[in-house]
Amino acid sequence: MKVLAAPGPVSYPVIVNNKGIELSFAKEGNADVVLDSTVSLAKRGLKIHYVTVKGLMTVYPTVGRKIGVPKMLTAANVLARALVDIKKLNAEVIVIDDIQKIMESLKKSEIDSAVVPSGVAKGITFEELLGIPGSCGAHIKPQFRDQFVSLYNEGVDMFKQDPEGFATKVVNTVRELAKVNITKEFVINVMKNSTFKVEELPDDEEFVKLVRKYAN
Repeated sequence: MKVLAAPGPVSYPVIVNNKGIELSFAKEGNADVVLDSTVSLAKRGLKIHYVTVKGLMTVYPTVGRKIGVPKMLTAANVLARALVDIKKLNAEVIVIDDIQKIMESLKKSEIDSAVVPSGVAKGITFEELLGIPGSCGAHIKPQFRDQFVSLYNEGVDMFKQDPEGFATKVVNTVRELAKVNITKEFVINVMKNSTFKVEELPDDEEFVKLVRKYAN
């Protein structure tokens, strides 16, 4: 089973439970399974067959008037713009280079809200704020769906059995194959603070409309 994944939390369970999986970290290409944020899947025109992660992207500590968003996180930017417009907030979205600088700006009170992954801080989720179906998802060829669901959920269980071992394997794999540096603490916090479970998404049309409206 060929799996094409973004090298973020959506990929963690299949990094650890990788039996029968040929995993590639990329945004383009053909595969039996494509794993990415729900926003990115919608932008790419890929139907979201399953939600895999909920509560990954949060607004911390609460929704304020100056909302800092990391430049590199497409999903965070789209959802923050949608939040301000849909909820008619008297707020501005401020794009900042990276997550570390966002947290520094929050400490200095240059912003009063930070859009960050749950591995950095646990705030209010976009599932709560906007009713989105989930943070990450999967586009899967029909013949691989049952196999994938089983493998992914087993991978989540492997974290519960051995958080340290799970995190070590994720950190080493992402560093080696995707050239991305993360910490074991981040992996463990993401797994604990988000909900990892594969759930079928019968209809993604409304969410896709939202993404298309706020993606540019």
